[in-house]
Amino acid sequence: MLSVKTQPYSPNASVSLCRSDSTNSVLTAGAGYDTARPIYCSDFKPTCRKRFHFPVFLLSNIRGGFATKLDELQQLLVTNNVDIAVIIETWLHEDIDSNLLELSGYTLFRLDRRDGRQGGGVAVYVKHGCYCTILSHLTHAHLEVLWLLYRPHSMPREVTHITIGAIYHPPKANNAEMLDYLVSTMDEVTRIHPHCGVILLGDFNQLPDSQLKSYHLQQMMKSATRGNAILDKIYTNIPSWFQPPIPFPPVSRSDHNTVCLRPAVDPPRPPRFVKVIYRRLVSPNRKSLLYNTVVARQLDSSVPNDLLSGNGRFILLCSHTLA
Repeated sequence: MLSVKTQPYSPNASVSLCRSDSTNSVLTAGAGYDTARPIYCSDFKPTCRKRFHFPVFLLSNIRGGFATKLDELQQLLVTNNVDIAVIIETWLHEDIDSNLLELSGYTLFRLDRRDGRQGGGVAVYVKHGCYCTILSHLTHAHLEVLWLLYRPHSMPREVTHITIGAIYHPPKANNAEMLDYLVSTMDEVTRIHPHCGVILLGDFNQLPDSQLKSYHLQQMMKSATRGNAILDKIYTNIPSWFQPPIPFPPVSRSDHNTVCLRPAVDPPRPPRFVKVIYRRLVSPNRKSLLYNTVVARQLDSSVPNDLLSGNGRFILLCSHTLA
């Protein structure tokens, strides 16, 4: 950086330029002037890069005893700075008040089993300030799936929203019904939000996933979560935006490992490009509009009247106009 020290005008004075640095930058003038004070500056130009906040997920199958495990869950969520926690097999029912399950700094969404059987159920804790809304209209009559939509103020163009599905699929449940429901629900959401990311978290047990993978969902959990089996899984169509899931020890006496999913520190961004699509419009209304325009401009005087009909009229008028 070049700097100039301003001095009172003198015809015999000469002013010199020198490059200033961060330690000792000195400017000299003609005789009779004091040495200039150091000028501290820097050639560093910070690059401003827009940062997007993707949530930190926690997946845990606690296998009941929800109320007795709240303290451990609270500590787990705070320690790992979790934004969205998916709790599977809550074993809750309508006689248990949600106020008894509150965690400081989080909002609870729950879906209990509704067919009279004990067990099952899913719950989701969302941190205060996390831009999540419940999609209650997508809830199935008896399947245990809870849907949320994540949409903060700033999101990349490649992922405008994130649809979150908290899922518990019991071992002897109907696989075809669950798969059809998941695919149809994702179709409904992506029709509204075409660039929507999808993250499905939960205990899938032995649910076949070939249909989910054909929907461009990738299963990210690679280590066993119960014994030697991978039952607690995470499917997503935006795997490059997240780090590999990290397994944690089970919560209390559960036999399922807890899983933490964190966003990628520097996710890859595809190169920007402009896609131009040309379509040939052959609408009869547009042909009539062009004909009326040509007639209004009196460009059809040399075209015989017996040829001004149908496609022949349209082609001749266009050739006249472009001549």
